Amino acid sequence: MINGGLFFVGILFSLSGACMLALSMVMQRYALSYPSENNKVPFFGVELPRMLVWFFGLVAYGIGCALYVISLLFAPLILMGSIFTTLLIWNMIFARWFLKEPLTAPKIACSTIILAGVCLIVVATPTGIPVDFSPTDVVALLSRPAGATYVAVLFTLVLSSVVAIIIYERTYPTNIQANSTANVIDVPIAADTKVSSSTEKWASPTAAPASLARNAEKDVDVEKAGDTKAAAAAGAATAGAATATVAVSTAIAPEWLDNFMGFLYPGSLGLDEGICSLTMKATISMLANCEGDECSMWIVWVSGFFWIVTSLATLWWLKTVFGRYEVTKALPIEYGAVNIASMCSGLLFFQEHRYLKSWQLSVVLSGLGVILVGLAVGRLDPPSSFPVKATTEDDVEMIAGMKPNEQIVAPPATTDAKR
Repeated sequence: MINGGLFFVGILFSLSGACMLALSMVMQRYALSYPSENNKVPFFGVELPRMLVWFFGLVAYGIGCALYVISLLFAPLILMGSIFTTLLIWNMIFARWFLKEPLTAPKIACSTIILAGVCLIVVATPTGIPVDFSPTDVVALLSRPAGATYVAVLFTLVLSSVVAIIIYERTYPTNIQANSTANVIDVPIAADTKVSSSTEKWASPTAAPASLARNAEKDVDVEKAGDTKAAAAAGAATAGAATATVAVSTAIAPEWLDNFMGFLYPGSLGLDEGICSLTMKATISMLANCEGDECSMWIVWVSGFFWIVTSLATLWWLKTVFGRYEVTKALPIEYGAVNIASMCSGLLFFQEHRYLKSWQLSVVLSGLGVILVGLAVGRLDPPSSFPVKATTEDDVEMIAGMKPNEQIVAPPATTDAKR
């Protein structure tokens, strides 16, 4: 049962964990997006390897999760999960402060609406909800049709999302991925080829500032004049011809697909963390309440296994999501999904609805509806993934002979070409 005297201790731990986790997300985004020629990032006045700074962000993430785990010892999942969503406020503060990400109206409205839904859930959650479960209790919960169906649906959604993301990453990699894996070829460029002089942006293919949003697509512009293939070949034989080193990367995703994946990436991360919260709460509760042979029941091992697996999967997800999308755009969707998953876990799996009066259940479900509205509002601000589809006259032209999905993503090897 909820301990009234320690109730606010749980809230304090949850709020502290939310603050630390929001900071960790910003640190990871900073490490992955900071423009650097030597792949090093300034960190408290010292230049450190990019991935080391990202690892520090993971450490902060672990601390935030640990504080959240402690909070679950004092209150039900639907309550602590909702309070933990206050990280959206911390996220906007840290992202604006450290990353200079713009606070657009949709971003602010999205976070505000989601928090309003959270407040409804907090107000409607009563005391007296059980928080202690033995292995036998968890087996009984999992054996129920509703509990088993919910877990199966949750795992199916996450696994399907993983497959979709892997395919999308291979088909439409970010520039930093393309530059590290693409085939590099030398293409002859005629003397009259116009090459932009803005080569500074090549220091970081995933730089976060808005001014670099169209980084790779605008750095090399090839003017077509009739048969480009013939022109390029002829240009190679003329004095003053230049050779451009071209990295072949994947085509830019259609706008509708980019928008959909902008929701799927952070949303699936949230569902993964929802599974992590479910298995984490079940495992900790079973270990704290088991006796004798109960402690070695299969459910303890299975629950602990999926807790570890989903935690490790989160590391891949974090790097993938925040290497592609702005924190202030991805995090509201991620933790909106986390909150929905946590509340459904509490209501459908742990049967916390049995301890809610009719009006309380109505308010909780209304809070869920408000959160969904907040997620929809957040989609009004299109995701800024990398690369971003270009729409101006400076769009990259295709080199003749390349397939439509092969674009110039590297600067020319020489600047002798006519500008």
